Amino acid sequence: MIFLNLSRYGIVLGVLSSVVAVTRPRRQMPKWVLICPKCKTEFEHSQINDVGMFCLMIQEKPEFANTGNECVCPSCGYVALYFRTDLLYRR
Repeated sequence: MIFLNLSRYGIVLGVLSSVVAVTRPRRQMPKWVLICPKCKTEFEHSQINDVGMFCLMIQEKPEFANTGNECVCPSCGYVALYFRTDLLYRR
C-alpha cells in the first residue's frame, strides 16, 4: 500500500498500487416485495432464486391463501393483509 500525504489539505490518502479497477456494486438477488399501507415502506417478502438464463423470464409469484396472508412491516410493525397481486418484483 502506498500512502500519499497531502498535509497541506489535511488529508492522508491510502492507495493500493496494484488495483486500478473501479469497484462495482454487489449484484443483488431478485426478490418479491410488499409495500406497507401505513408507512409506505417497501419490504422484502421473499428472494427469487437466480438460475442463469431462467432469471430473464418473469418469475411466478409465491402462493398466497385465497383469503390473503398477514405480514408485519419491519419498519413500523403494522400488520396488514396482503394478496398475491400485492407482490412486486424488484432486482
